Amino acid sequence: MSMKICYGCFHEINATAGVCPFCGADSGLRNESKYPNALPCGYVLIDKYVIGHVLGQGGFGITYIAKDMASGSLVAVKEYFPDTMASRNASLRVHPYNKQRSENFVYGRERFLEEAKTLAEFISSPNIVGVLSLFEDNGTAYYVMEYLKGTSFKSYLQSKGGKISWEEAYRILSPVMDALSVVHAKGIIHRDVTPDNIAITEDGTVKLLDFGAARYSIGEQSKSLDVILKHGFAPYEQYMRHSRQGPFTDVYSLAASFYCAITGEIPPESVERLDDDTLKAPSELGISIPAKAEAALLKALAVRSSDRFQTMDEFKYAILHGSRTRDENRRRMTIAAGAALLLAAIPVIFWLVRHRPAPGPEPDRTAVSGTASTENQSASSRAADSRSELEILTEKAEKGDAASQVSLANMYYSGEGAEKDPEKAFAWYTRAAEQGNAAARYLLAYMYQHGEGTEQNYKEALNWYSKAAEQGSPEAGYQTGYIYEHGIETERDYARAFEYYTMSAEQGYADAQYSLGNLYLEGKGTDKDRKKALEWYTKAAEKGNINAQYSAGMIHEAEKEYAEALSWYQKAAEEDYPAAQNSLGRLYKYGYGVDQDEETAFKWFEKAASHDYADAQYNMGMAYYDGSWVGQDYEKALEWYQKAADQGYAPAQNNLAWMYAQGEGTDQDKEKAVEWFEKAADQGHAPAQNNLGYIYMEGIIGNPDYAEARKWFEKAAEQGYGAASFSLGEIYLMGLGVDADREEAKKWYEKAVDQGYEEAKTRLDSL
Repeated sequence: MSMKICYGCFHEINATAGVCPFCGADSGLRNESKYPNALPCGYVLIDKYVIGHVLGQGGFGITYIAKDMASGSLVAVKEYFPDTMASRNASLRVHPYNKQRSENFVYGRERFLEEAKTLAEFISSPNIVGVLSLFEDNGTAYYVMEYLKGTSFKSYLQSKGGKISWEEAYRILSPVMDALSVVHAKGIIHRDVTPDNIAITEDGTVKLLDFGAARYSIGEQSKSLDVILKHGFAPYEQYMRHSRQGPFTDVYSLAASFYCAITGEIPPESVERLDDDTLKAPSELGISIPAKAEAALLKALAVRSSDRFQTMDEFKYAILHGSRTRDENRRRMTIAAGAALLLAAIPVIFWLVRHRPAPGPEPDRTAVSGTASTENQSASSRAADSRSELEILTEKAEKGDAASQVSLANMYYSGEGAEKDPEKAFAWYTRAAEQGNAAARYLLAYMYQHGEGTEQNYKEALNWYSKAAEQGSPEAGYQTGYIYEHGIETERDYARAFEYYTMSAEQGYADAQYSLGNLYLEGKGTDKDRKKALEWYTKAAEKGNINAQYSAGMIHEAEKEYAEALSWYQKAAEEDYPAAQNSLGRLYKYGYGVDQDEETAFKWFEKAASHDYADAQYNMGMAYYDGSWVGQDYEKALEWYQKAADQGYAPAQNNLAWMYAQGEGTDQDKEKAVEWFEKAADQGHAPAQNNLGYIYMEGIIGNPDYAEARKWFEKAAEQGYGAASFSLGEIYLMGLGVDADREEAKKWYEKAVDQGYEEAKTRLDSL
């Protein structure tokens, strides 16, 4: 079977496949059509990175998906390419247009590399996109980043109707706050914290992107502040050329992102609020938000920087303090004991020990209630003791009672029963942890990890997480594995990650099972084993892990085990996972693993399309255009093609162009048809390239341009598009823009026949 590489995901696929079954990309897509200045697919940078599809292009750079030839992993490669200053020549070198532009070009390249070096400092931070390497080649500069599969926070909000609950917003943006705390500790300000610079990966990890906001002011005479400011998110000081900026600058932008996320509205511009502050509190807009959390948010959005929180930690502290309910605080203080269960709760994360006896010193299993009184303290003794619970616990803790130390720490941590004091909480957790108390070890690790009550220290977090994990905590095992897998302030060690993920996964912890499946699939820390990857994905999937459900479905589909793929896609799809919904629709449409059912396929395509999933939007357009069961409706087909086309989806752009050319569902508009054909053809979409060639050859708009027609026919023919090869035969046979050449014509006709274009046989017979 003839195979080819899909440059959207670098999987090897059947040479005749039009759409990649792995990533859903048009398998014939090439960069040079939509992005004429981009490097071509298959180009190898510094003998290491194979270039794939363009992921995006802005005014100053082009980002590609690429494959690291050494490791086999996918990466994102960002190329410095300021299209207003430079172009690429035939040898693919980038060169400035003139001497004046050359100075700005060189300056911008230096800033580009500075951005890369900035990002490289945070390679160990789990919530900051990591730069793996940087280099110069082709007269410009590049840096290589981890490849993120997922969506932007901005797109996520759009998929949810424009806004989400306060609780969900905090869950997503809390890791961004942690990332910014790390950034600020290095003396760096992001300056562009907005929803479109926050990514949510397919496994739910939140990543902070794009540290280049300041880099693009390449010369104050040539670039305005509009290039680096996003109105509504930029604080007042960013509009002032000589105003002091600091962590409080990012506090404002992140608060604006919170505000946008929960209200669906961008805050008024900060400069407009200086004299007349029209910002409305979320509660005034009918948004449900805890009162103290709202107060923290509004303080973070203060126009004058001196009125805001000065650090991200202060902002997060205020949010946590305001958003906790009494019951949540009480749960955080509770440690239940028994032969098989020890439970200590902490904000967001809980700790659970089960199945394994604790090695070393046995944890004190004296039960401690939510009010920190002990079970072995009788009612009469409690009545007789008039001291406060804080005094009683302090006395016991001072005498070395580990359970009391943990309960006392919980009180100081939560502010229930004692004045909130993270430093005292940290001190008491430390004393209990040093005695071998497993719960304290986990809680102490958590405080080190998040810099609460002490300086953030991942090495110490790793130390205490690993100790808790060895005493049987599956959550601690997962955290330990995660730190090793991502090399967070320690050497990346896939073998150790594998060890701890296994420890946690074997106790049934779903996140660890999913992560272990990833290691087996990628061959990290262990031999690559697709079968074992599927086993662990399945275990996690059975516990409701949505990422594992989709991953299990993908493996089953790749193995043509369609019934199993269908089952897992179904589960993930029902949890509103767009990629799974689209994949499920594909199986129903083609009858893979199920009776062909276009009505059900349509239902799932529609659900995925509602999340702006471009492939699903295209499928919706196809359904309405063909009218196979919903009834032909060109206007709706046009609407859906337009949505996918606007996202850059080449097949939809080609079909949209065709409808404009034919006047289907809209007034005939040949100029607009050419515009959309060009967009699709520029991405390497062979049908669009062929259509564009035909337009130029026939002079449908203006006079015939045979050179341009030949160019597009050749691009399509190189991708195996038989109609384009036939048209090239016609051009050479009739001498259209070239000298007539029967032998050259014959060569193209033969190629067309080989590509399955039957009409070319008639031409060959006549020759």
